[in-house]
Amino acid sequence: MEVMKGRIEALAAKALGVKGPFWELSVAVTGCLLGSLLLLGSIQIFCDVNSALEERKPPLNYFTLNKKIEGSLLVGLLKDEDGFTIEETKAISNFPGVLEVGAFTRLRSEVMIHIWPMGKIGMGSAAKADVFFESVPDTFIDVDLKEWKWDQNASYVPLIIPKFYLDLWNFGFAPTRADYPTLSAEVALKMPIKIFVGDKRENSYDGKFVAFSRRINSIITPQSFLEYANSKYADESNSSKVFSLFESKAEKNILPARLIVRVDKAPSESLLTFFKEKGYEINRELPTRDKLQEASGMISLAVGIIGILLSILSMATFSSSFRLVVTRAAIPTRNLFHLGFSRSVASRVFVRRFLKIFGIVFFGGIALTFLLKEIGIKPLAGAVGLKMSSGLDIVTLLVAAIYGCIFVAVNIIIIRNSVRNLN
Repeated sequence: MEVMKGRIEALAAKALGVKGPFWELSVAVTGCLLGSLLLLGSIQIFCDVNSALEERKPPLNYFTLNKKIEGSLLVGLLKDEDGFTIEETKAISNFPGVLEVGAFTRLRSEVMIHIWPMGKIGMGSAAKADVFFESVPDTFIDVDLKEWKWDQNASYVPLIIPKFYLDLWNFGFAPTRADYPTLSAEVALKMPIKIFVGDKRENSYDGKFVAFSRRINSIITPQSFLEYANSKYADESNSSKVFSLFESKAEKNILPARLIVRVDKAPSESLLTFFKEKGYEINRELPTRDKLQEASGMISLAVGIIGILLSILSMATFSSSFRLVVTRAAIPTRNLFHLGFSRSVASRVFVRRFLKIFGIVFFGGIALTFLLKEIGIKPLAGAVGLKMSSGLDIVTLLVAAIYGCIFVAVNIIIIRNSVRNLN
């Protein structure tokens, strides 16, 4: 039975062997190939870039947050607290997009440092400055922490200072002072430092710059030293205040005045609106978004849209071409009907012819997409530090299957309707 059926279809195919419109089919094949390549290629690029960015270490976007200072001098003096409460800190931590929040802890005592840029034994006197010390959780510090520890038996207090402090010294102070030489980072880290804590300058410690931070805009010390100094000197300094107004403020104002916040990307509009409503200020220019991910999404969308449009046009061209094929074969088709051949046999002949052409084009598009990734996209991604897996993504193959089914279904319906009209 199957052999007989095959012979019947072979005779029908031979009888209906009318050549199709060459140029129309060529345009349809070219459009289908390009449309498939652009559509599948855009999806593959988007999937590969997203996967590579997810595996890559997330961008370290940090900024410092503080409450906006408003009002007159008297209002500022009378204000007991300008720090962040536990509830406010939790609200920021729980906001979408915020990964981590840390508090700046302050040394609640006066601090003066003496620095000898040319060495104690060398020429020049010490540079003196009133400063303040703070501390942040170690996870927020962007330098090597091998020297970042202190106890009461330590020979020096390690300090991390902002990199722009060194720039201010070299490009601001040094050019105007003969006894202030310009300093490289290596030399600056070796300068002798003396730290005086308390308003009487009676408590001194040797200090040492151990690193320069580009993230934290404050002189920071280990948390262990800050806790020790606060327990020993904060009460002593506050008790020496003359006016009870200042004493009250010094005692109560122990909440963290600043927070350091890490976000996964640049702050979202909703997060910025939240900060504005709460009266918070960001200390610096906002961290940049991951431009690579945004660019890949936009490019993939644009290329995908072009691919879809070309695919729709090629589908229409294929349909018109095979409708024309059926029309050109109208006479032999009607003769087959008169000889007793069924309409389904004639339809299968044209459908098989279409599937043969479309199959070559479709799988050619998948092969070109694979080559595009392996030869073009993957080496470029490797050059910018992104690692991509081999082969096509499952999403790309799924879209290809859906696209192929739709294309085939539409053309089969049109071919069958065209044959039906001949009967």
